[in-house]
Amino acid sequence: MKTQIWVAVTMYVLVAIVKKRLDLDASLYTLLQIFSVILFEKTPLNGDFPNPGR
Repeated sequence: MKTQIWVAVTMYVLVAIVKKRLDLDASLYTLLQIFSVILFEKTPLNGDFPNPGR
């Protein structure tokens, strides 16, 4: 049980870092949903985000 909690917290922090570094407008909840869907697909991440922040 503790391992699952630590994995969830770690994933949340990593997504927050990605959101900040890429300057994305999407919420953390939306980003986590995107990652959960595309985790096992072989698609480039660039097309999955509406605003790359560049």
